[in-house]
Amino acid sequence: MIQGLKAHLFKKKLEEISISNHKVSTQNAFKNVLLFFDGTDGSERKVIQKYATELERSGKVVKLFAFINTKELDSEIGINHYVRKNINWYQVPTSEDLQVIQSKNYDVMISLLSNIQPHHKFVIKSIKAAMKIGPNLDNTEDLIFDMSVDHFSSLGIPELIKNIKSSIQLLSNGK
Repeated sequence: MIQGLKAHLFKKKLEEISISNHKVSTQNAFKNVLLFFDGTDGSERKVIQKYATELERSGKVVKLFAFINTKELDSEIGINHYVRKNINWYQVPTSEDLQVIQSKNYDVMISLLSNIQPHHKFVIKSIKAAMKIGPNLDNTEDLIFDMSVDHFSSLGIPELIKNIKSSIQLLSNGK
C-alpha cells in the first residue's frame, strides 16, 4: 500500500511538472547547454567537466548540474547539485540548486546518466529545454528524451559522451 501511495504521489508530481513545463522555443539550435549527471564519482566528474570545457571552447554556454549520492547536505563540489537528503520519501528532489536550474531555459539538456532513477526522471522532466538528449535505457516506461543514443552502462560515461557527440554531429550534418 505504501509503495502504491509513493507511486501515485510521484506520478501526480510528474504530471504537474509536465503541465507547467511547456516546451521551450529557441532561436539557437545548440548554444545554451545543461549537462545533468551523477557527480558522486570524482573521476567521472572530471570526464564530464572536460566535455563541458570542450563545449565551451566551441562557443556553447554550459551549465553543470549533478546528483551526489551522499546524505551530507553541505557537500561542496563547486557545481550546482542535490543529494539523497534532498529527495523526499516518494522520490521527488527539492533543493535551492535545483530551483535555480528549473528557473532557466536551455536550448539543450544532456543527461549523462548510466541509469535513470525516479528522482533523475523528475529532474529531467522538470528542466525547460528545447531538446533533451540522453541514453536509450530499457528501464524507462515513457519517453523522457527527444533524442536517445545507444548506451550500455558497463561502457561508462566516456562512451556515452562519444555516442552523444556522434549523434549530434549526424544531426547537424543532415545525414
